[in-house]
Amino acid sequence: MKFLKIFTQGLPNTLLITACVVASGFLSGVILGHALAPTLRGEFAAVLLWPSVLAILGELGLGFAFSFYVEKEKDKIDALWTIACLVSFVWGGMLAIAGGMAIPLLVHFSSSARICLMWNLVTVPLSLLSGYAALFLLGTNRIFQYNVVRLLNASLYSLGVVLLFFFHRITIENFTFVYILSVIIGCVVAVGFIFKYFKPKWQWQVEVVKRVFLYGGKTYLSSLASQMNLRFDQLYMSSAVSFEQLGFYVVAVSFSSMIMPLFVSLAIVTLPRVTLAKDLSAKTEQTIRYFQLGLITGIPPMIVAIIIAPWLLPILFSIKYTHSILLAQILLAGVIFQGSNVILGHALRGLGHPGKPAIAEGMGLIVTIVLLLWLVPIYGALGAALTSLAAYALVTFAQLYFVKQVTKIKIYDFFMFSIKFLFPTKRPS
Repeated sequence: MKFLKIFTQGLPNTLLITACVVASGFLSGVILGHALAPTLRGEFAAVLLWPSVLAILGELGLGFAFSFYVEKEKDKIDALWTIACLVSFVWGGMLAIAGGMAIPLLVHFSSSARICLMWNLVTVPLSLLSGYAALFLLGTNRIFQYNVVRLLNASLYSLGVVLLFFFHRITIENFTFVYILSVIIGCVVAVGFIFKYFKPKWQWQVEVVKRVFLYGGKTYLSSLASQMNLRFDQLYMSSAVSFEQLGFYVVAVSFSSMIMPLFVSLAIVTLPRVTLAKDLSAKTEQTIRYFQLGLITGIPPMIVAIIIAPWLLPILFSIKYTHSILLAQILLAGVIFQGSNVILGHALRGLGHPGKPAIAEGMGLIVTIVLLLWLVPIYGALGAALTSLAAYALVTFAQLYFVKQVTKIKIYDFFMFSIKFLFPTKRPS
């Protein structure tokens, strides 16, 4: 029982849940690859992508603000939750309506896909509320509950995709329905945790609103730029190239995602570890430790995945996607930088500098936009893959510089590996 108990706490739980989340996403990607031709796969990806981007735009950086203040100002939880609900439903609803009018003008969907998009826009306010609730849990160090919310959203959708494939109900309308249902259930569970632990009441406090939006504004640019670095390639491709090219690229992204659980798990634990460390020295130690753990656990599987991609990818996603192999190999190389960016970004927020990841990600976004506009019209999906690799690498080096600037350490300290340092016998401060 003691062995099982460790998987409800801290990093072991986060690693396990993140592995399950990514495995669920990977499984649904494999099933969709077999079920849908590249053109239809690309169109369905766009149906899911645009509402998720609207939710990212509408988040306003408030999730990290809630996570930061919920533990430090426990008496303000009612006011914080009130802000979360208002932003989710009022602002999120407005974005969904605006998206319903604007997106069909930007992307030439088929009639069935356009209907699916309209239905899927209902997930915008629900995704906002679920995300805010999850960060309330993370900010109070309820990592297990936070991970349960993450797992539900991914696993329920994956289960639905598998069932539809098994019972030969393969239409994008059905796939969209199970996605919407998974978001609804995930939101209900997340809100249920909030009422279980905090029992919030409706309370409006202007001074809390000001502090939350001020902190959120600093983190918003960072999180927005970060998420757009991850998604702008597919957004641009959905309107600039054929859905077939997008389909090849989406499969490559899905294949390369198999390594990300390592980095996401470490990043989730990095935020509270750095935030709650007693002084700058302890915060610096935690930052270096989790960055190094990301490298030593991420590079070996990345190399293996690149080598076996020409054999494994067609087996997993079907022979229809052989054009995805080179794209996947390039994106796998980029995952090391992408994962390091998540860890370093959380570390900088924990160090009290939420604006610095915004600068780094903003630099990466500029590179992303410029290179996409230049390379995609010439090289299609290959140009998008090369763009992602270059942008992720730039953001990593920029964030390393900012951590060095904040902590006054040397760059080589990030790469001075020590087993005793990485795996201390005592729990770190």
